[in-house]
Amino acid sequence: MGTNQEVIPINLPNRLTISRIVLIVPFAALAMAGVPLCYLFAAILFALASMTDLLDGWYARKHDMVTDFGKLMDPIADKVLVMVALVALLAQGMVSWLAVMVLFAREYIVSGLRLVAAGKGVVIAADKLGKFKTATQMTGIICYLLGGWSEWFTIPGEVLIWISVGLSIVSLVDYAIKNKEVFR
Repeated sequence: MGTNQEVIPINLPNRLTISRIVLIVPFAALAMAGVPLCYLFAAILFALASMTDLLDGWYARKHDMVTDFGKLMDPIADKVLVMVALVALLAQGMVSWLAVMVLFAREYIVSGLRLVAAGKGVVIAADKLGKFKTATQMTGIICYLLGGWSEWFTIPGEVLIWISVGLSIVSLVDYAIKNKEVFR
């Protein structure tokens, strides 16, 4: 009784992606606790999880360890981490609902565009603008979380989130223009 199931290669990049997914639960619990010290620990966990995003892709490419599992799960892990963080911040009244709505809408639209392109055999990779948006967004989230611990970080968090909103809109338009042939 053989099966055609592919075994997930548990190499270092995939372990980092899995660790990012695992960190989401304790991060969310800390971010929702509403206690200043918990915000500090939530910011640290979020920063660690965000760093695994940088490390897993770099290491996989450098050591030729790119896998289908990594290609699928890495962007999902990133989106879930960021969306959970934004929902936690929104639930605490720390971030604007409008910013969260725009950021969520952009992610769903870009994901939809990528699915349409994939159906036509085209892979739309993240570009530098999208990566800069993500870095700005993640840094803004860290600042917002630190703002729950010390108010000094609140304004930088808000500025960075709104910059990421602007970058989200620009990068969405950029994706659509650069890939218009795919969607005809």
